[in-house]
Formats: sequence, structure tokens, C-alpha cells
Amino acid sequence: MAHSQLTLPYDCITPDYIPFEKGESLVNYSYRFYAHILNVHTVDLDRPFFIAGYSLGSAVGMELAKYLSVRGLILTGGPMSGRDIRLIPRLFGKYFCWWLP
Repeated sequence: MAHSQLTLPYDCITPDYIPFEKGESLVNYSYRFYAHILNVHTVDLDRPFFIAGYSLGSAVGMELAKYLSVRGLILTGGPMSGRDIRLIPRLFGKYFCWWLP
């Protein structure tokens, strides 16, 4: 049975990707992304909101939650902590992820 789509009682903001800088850590990238969200998009910090992230975006979402007062995180297909990232990408990822599209 199909149901008509209901409108949601909140706004969904999908900020544009900003590229990693060469040698930049995930923590520094997440802080730059936080500043980008505040500067480019209208975010009402007085309203409760969730952060959702997929894959690497889930790790960025966890870092963003440190700067923003979020009601919750929706993480899909990403690590739960740095320990969950395999050794080779964790050690060498910073050398090649900055030039990925």
C-alpha cells in the first residue's frame, strides 16, 4: 500500500562538500566544515537539530557534534571511533585523501 509523502516538521540542510587541505586532520577539517556551515547556510542554533552522516561523513558528524548542541546523530556505514578505521588508511590516508574528488 502506498502512502502520500508527509511534510517533515524540520528543514533538511545539505551543505556542499569542501575539499580537504593537504595534510589536514579530520579534527581540523571538521572545524573548517563547522565554520563553513555557519557562514554559508542559515542554521538556527536555537532550534534542536540532528546531524546525519554516511561513511566518512559519519566521522565528520561525530566531530561536528562536539561544536554544536545536537539532539542526536544519525550515522550510517561509518566508524564508531578511530579504532574502527583500519591501520593502512588510518596511517596513510592523509597522504592521498586530499586529492580525491
